[in-house]
Amino acid sequence: MNILTHPYIAHATFVILGYTIQTVANISAEQIAHQSLRQTAEPKQMLGTFYKSIALKWTLFTILTLLTITNAPNQAHWTLVGIVTSVLTKSRLTKLIEKYEPHHTYSN
Repeated sequence: MNILTHPYIAHATFVILGYTIQTVANISAEQIAHQSLRQTAEPKQMLGTFYKSIALKWTLFTILTLLTITNAPNQAHWTLVGIVTSVLTKSRLTKLIEKYEPHHTYSN
């Protein structure tokens, strides 16, 4: 039996892929928008570029998710499990950070 074709390995691969899609989309959007953010000095333009990078992040996330689900329809639910796990993990970590490090510690 070939270990790479084992169903549990395939399931784990797609869960990990789903878990990392959001990170990949975020890093890609930051790299694309990085140069325009560095060239902008005016706060209004920086905010506009920031919102464009957020829209770009969600666009890349949607494209990557749809590509993954379309190319492997039998593994789509495992990809979605990875995405949901990623969202829940990040939500939980954010709540823990806010609990132990209040916002006033970051202010001047």
